[in-house]
Amino acid sequence: MTTDSSDITWCLCLGFLLQGLTLYYCSRNDRLHRWRFLLHVSAFLWIAMVFLKRFYIDQILPPRDAISHEMWARHVADLLSQENYLDLQPILGIGNRGYRLVLGAFYWISDAPETATYAVHACLAYWGLLSMVDLYSQHFRASRIPFVVIALSVFCPSALFWTVGNIKEGAALWGICMTTRFTYLYLTKRKKKGKFLAFFGAGTIAFFRPQMAVLWLVGLAGGNIKKDVKPGMIVVSLLGVVVTFYLIQMIAPAVVDKIVKNGLIETAQEEYEARSSLGNSAITYRNGVPTPFISGCILLLTRPWPNEVHNASSMFAGVETWFVFMVMCYQWMRCPDRKMVLMHPLTMSLLGALFCFSFYFSFMYNMGLMVRQRLMVYPAILGLIAIPALARVMKEDWLQRQAAEKKRNAVTQLHSKPAPKSESAHAPAVAPPAVRHRRVA
Repeated sequence: MTTDSSDITWCLCLGFLLQGLTLYYCSRNDRLHRWRFLLHVSAFLWIAMVFLKRFYIDQILPPRDAISHEMWARHVADLLSQENYLDLQPILGIGNRGYRLVLGAFYWISDAPETATYAVHACLAYWGLLSMVDLYSQHFRASRIPFVVIALSVFCPSALFWTVGNIKEGAALWGICMTTRFTYLYLTKRKKKGKFLAFFGAGTIAFFRPQMAVLWLVGLAGGNIKKDVKPGMIVVSLLGVVVTFYLIQMIAPAVVDKIVKNGLIETAQEEYEARSSLGNSAITYRNGVPTPFISGCILLLTRPWPNEVHNASSMFAGVETWFVFMVMCYQWMRCPDRKMVLMHPLTMSLLGALFCFSFYFSFMYNMGLMVRQRLMVYPAILGLIAIPALARVMKEDWLQRQAAEKKRNAVTQLHSKPAPKSESAHAPAVAPPAVRHRRVA
């Protein structure tokens, strides 16, 4: 497959847009400005990955989901151009159908090639991850951002591989990041300009992946339970959970009915047993049946294990997973004031999201699907690496300020001592000459 002028034009335009977005964040955040060259290089890398994925990797390993999405989206674009809205009604929906509808409308408006879809998803994923680093550095105002935080955000291999494509991961990751970022910026700074992106991001993730929206909304709501939260935010969070549950009911009504009848855990175990035989990369557990929360947490943070590596993709996934897990453990081991950092509302929200995803992933049946969907919880994992790293830098800054203040106080005391008396001061004083009084006759 060869490129044409429209592919290059779209990638160039979106590449310049990505460079401008990087410049915008670096100009607003002094800590990011220190890494501006590396961030500009990473923005270029994300656009270069579009060509690598579109014209090389996907030709060797054809993505079935992307091919199906592209076919249906072109069909939707044809129906819209013909104004055939009657045949469009069966396609309406959320999840995969919602994504195909939005993508078809994009093709109908812009007549863009599929390469443009790859580039748009790459830009959205990069934007989301960069905004999360900016959020963490604003809440923990250290003098610098450690290199490991920058590297694991904009150079994450799984994000580069899975979001650059014609699948929902890029847009869904952006929606999660925007919802988390502007929720916390609104809570702390009480600014309303981020409301639009927060609601738009929440709508995106709820429209494309409503089950992920429920997990993140529950996590964010759990971390925001504190005294200075507006009651309106709690109401909005509860409404968001109700709406996303309704969207899940639209996607899988039979599963929801089973949950109501048999309970959540029993239904999840039945679904796992029914689907674990599908495909050639089924997830197995020691006792044959997953343990809620524990199995999911282990799956998210440590698997695939070395004995589960069967090809190059699973090997890369395992190496990245174990590296990220060891970095997270190392950062928390070096974190000062762990209790205070853990009790921070942002940390509690990320832990809440990880807890919810651990339950969801406890009943994941396919390793390949798990590796791809694990990207939806990556902002929380990235935050649990960035927060202790930034807290340690803040402690180092405080120690440096204390040492500088002690030195300054010592210099001030040295200059404020009285000067020693001169030798003339110790000499005996000379009596003034006697004044003779004239006797008055």
